[in-house]
Amino acid sequence: MPELKPIAIVDWTHLIEDYLDNVQITFGQFASETTGGWLFGYIEALQSAGYRPIFFCVSARVETLEIHRHIPSNSEICVLPAPKFYRWLRKKILNPYVAQVEEASGRISVIRKPFLFLLLSIAEYVSTPYWIFHKELRCRKLGTILCQDYEHGRYDGLVSLSKLTGRKIFAAFQGGIAPTNRLKKIIRKLSINLSNGIIAGSKTEIERVKNTYELDNSQIVKIFNPLSTNLFTQPKRTEARKKFDISETERVALWHGRVDLRRKGLDLLVEAWQHLLEKIPTLDCRLLLLGYGNDAEEFRRLLASANNPTIKWFAEYTNDRRRIQEFLSTGDVYVFPSRHEGFPLAPIEAMSSGLPVLATDAPGISDILGNGSDSGGIVVAMEDVAALAANLEKLFFDARLRLEMGEKARRRAESAFSVEKVGKQLRDFIERNSE
Repeated sequence: MPELKPIAIVDWTHLIEDYLDNVQITFGQFASETTGGWLFGYIEALQSAGYRPIFFCVSARVETLEIHRHIPSNSEICVLPAPKFYRWLRKKILNPYVAQVEEASGRISVIRKPFLFLLLSIAEYVSTPYWIFHKELRCRKLGTILCQDYEHGRYDGLVSLSKLTGRKIFAAFQGGIAPTNRLKKIIRKLSINLSNGIIAGSKTEIERVKNTYELDNSQIVKIFNPLSTNLFTQPKRTEARKKFDISETERVALWHGRVDLRRKGLDLLVEAWQHLLEKIPTLDCRLLLLGYGNDAEEFRRLLASANNPTIKWFAEYTNDRRRIQEFLSTGDVYVFPSRHEGFPLAPIEAMSSGLPVLATDAPGISDILGNGSDSGGIVVAMEDVAALAANLEKLFFDARLRLEMGEKARRRAESAFSVEKVGKQLRDFIERNSE
């Protein structure tokens, strides 16, 4: 049996706990239960292609390097200790993921603002313990690095490290936002052009990168995020509906994911639902939402203001794939109203469960549902609440259309997003651009 080729996969978040705390799970749960998403989809795809992925992340809750094992994928997790300077910086900059100092540190004096702005500007570059990371790469003979995203400072730093140490570095776009100031734009352009290759699932993102950073065609490739479609074999609808206390006669629309109110367009979804029921007040229907995130309290207030008993939100982040399968099995239609995405997996999960998808034209959606209803979906303009409501009504009242689109959605998910297909595409691109 050929030896598996080791490859480092690097998280983009400054600290892994920034993500874990946001979705209210512990590191222990992450290591023992979490599956899916970009990370474990990539790990599974790379494993299918003959690689041995090792996940690297940074934490301020460890003092030395820690090695853990991700139980579901049997892959290693290397947790690097955050640099002392970054730990001190986080006492001053409570939220380093925003652009404005006031958002990052709260109310501040005019005198302190320039200093805190400087700390906020460099935070993404100093969160990585580069020397410890380099030693671990050398010890494990890891010659290839794959970053979760390229629109962040950690990637810039790792490109420099890779060039200095003779390693190959790649990055996959997962929704990062491009830098706003001139110096960061110059650094990013240099980093992207020095990398061995860029991976993106959206043709819109590929064109943006090529135009913004003047990237050569050979350095960028279109590869979809993988999804293990066998995870989404649909449980029986009747049993699933009983678990979620839904009658057989109700028409059900679903959404699941991270509660990020504006990026995910949850305000648009609630507004469209209200429009639908104002038009047809006697409609026997439910809108079910499953997820949690930073905007949970704001979303809770929005739902309270809507005061609509047909909307039910399960405020939880779940690692239980069985529960997600059961949740998706309750639905008639899946709604995806996002304003901003990288390459979303949630609608593909819904398609894998045989659901027609109604989505706004956020980045990545036109690639997932490129042939519209023939791909199993309907795409409307972003922010078009009226179109969301009208197409919800259309799908609710046309059972044959729902069934036909659901079958096409399932076939599309199986043919385009399988881990084996994506794994082969990743291997071919990495090997070609490593020569």
